[in-house]
Amino acid sequence: MVTNTISKKSNKSSLAEDKVKYNNRLCEVNLGNLSSMGLNLLMLLLLKVMPELKEEDKLVGSYAKQQFVYGPLRATFFYKELRDALNITCQDYSNVKFSQMLKSLNTALLGTICSVEDGSSYIQFQLFPTFETDAGNKTLTVEVNRCFQYLLTDVERNYTTFRLNEFLSLKSKYEKILYMKIRQYRGLGRCDWIDLADAKTKMGIRSDANDYRFLRDIIRPAVENLKTVIPSLEYRPIKSGREHRSTGFSLTFDASKEDLYSIPTLESESSSEPAPKEDPSPDNKKPVKINRRQNQFNAYPQRAFSGDYYEELERRKLTRIQAL
Repeated sequence: MVTNTISKKSNKSSLAEDKVKYNNRLCEVNLGNLSSMGLNLLMLLLLKVMPELKEEDKLVGSYAKQQFVYGPLRATFFYKELRDALNITCQDYSNVKFSQMLKSLNTALLGTICSVEDGSSYIQFQLFPTFETDAGNKTLTVEVNRCFQYLLTDVERNYTTFRLNEFLSLKSKYEKILYMKIRQYRGLGRCDWIDLADAKTKMGIRSDANDYRFLRDIIRPAVENLKTVIPSLEYRPIKSGREHRSTGFSLTFDASKEDLYSIPTLESESSSEPAPKEDPSPDNKKPVKINRRQNQFNAYPQRAFSGDYYEELERRKLTRIQAL
């Protein structure tokens, strides 16, 4: 059995050009148990193993391919490259404290269960089943689940992609989860319907939390902070029923003005002519049907937070919502 280990160091200067790319089925995974730092580590893992998996695809039908398939695939990080990518200095975290933090993040990632529904079968699994933190050698080694590596390699058509440095620049985990949702629909320029119950589950919020406060204290501040990377982003609550209560919300942005980080599909590669761009005019955009009374909601002033103060405010709001 051959063990394949990725040990090449990342270059911090090229971090701005690195792009995370994964199959859209990974978007259905509940990441609510991860913190903002845990989501950062997850994206670093995805970015680290993708080049090696692509290299294996070139070995189809060979003896080496068979050895790779049955041997484990492990990605090795050095503490220094993790500190650089996560923007953590030695003054803030010693090696001992940094190792303890990694163990905590690893535990949270092990608790993230992925699921795949295939007909009558419902499969639950861990994408990264094993973590090894070596404080002596200052390395973190992560093993990839071979059975479901297609979630990282099957990215020809149905995929999500974005730049890693843009994701790392976001402060709150709620901003990061919404950002992943927006980039999933980067070509459409809109997410017509996001159900409140589903949003609470994906963000780790109790299902019985007050809907109005959830929108006011979590979704709206997250959208306002996301405008630093997506200036054209707009948020609209969706209300229904006789009581006219919020049941969801929509997100829209101008796809023609955003850097979509698109990677050519099979059709564009086979043709020498560039693919035609979608007309961004209002006539070609499907209007979002919402009640006019939403303008009353939009009349409230917005307030954006950042840094340590924002993180502390976020924890206080979450505690208040869960206590309801």
